[in-house]
Amino acid sequence: EQLAIGKGMTLLLRSLFDLLINPFGSILVLNPEYEFINTLAEMYQLEVTAVDFERNLEFPLENIIEKLQNNSYDLIYFSNPNNPTGSMIGPSKLTKILNAAKCPVIVDECYAPFAKQNMYPLLEEYTNLILVRSLASEYGIGAARLGYILADQETISGLKKVLSPFLLDVFSEVVITVLLEYREKLLLRTD
Repeated sequence: EQLAIGKGMTLLLRSLFDLLINPFGSILVLNPEYEFINTLAEMYQLEVTAVDFERNLEFPLENIIEKLQNNSYDLIYFSNPNNPTGSMIGPSKLTKILNAAKCPVIVDECYAPFAKQNMYPLLEEYTNLILVRSLASEYGIGAARLGYILADQETISGLKKVLSPFLLDVFSEVVITVLLEYREKLLLRTD
């Protein structure tokens, strides 16, 4: 009960915002970041705090922790690896953010399979962690528009209430079945 599947990351991210964000709230993001997050922030009229990467494009952990200590946010979002810089954060740094955050932390792992890293093991300990992934990016099938969210049971239960009950069509279900059947062979392409 820690999984929700849907038609693409944009729909799933919007559904997460529907569940977690009140209009006129605040969000902490990285700069630069996946552009759709800025679109969502505008739609929900959010106050956006964007933390710049270090000069060498290293993840700005200390700056984020400082912002979390001095401000209150409704949501934190960042991609890992970052889109577009490719910069990454490891589990120990993410743990520091999760401990400092008093709000949900969405980590977009759409390109994590190419980085050979994922934060899934942290879900057992941190209920404020939400991982989003794209089967379309992971397997190179963008036209299929398939994504999924991993989170604690309460978040997934709430998310299923805001998602359409007819979210996946038969074609998508067949694609997922084939992807799972040939998963090992397909993921060899990320090496």
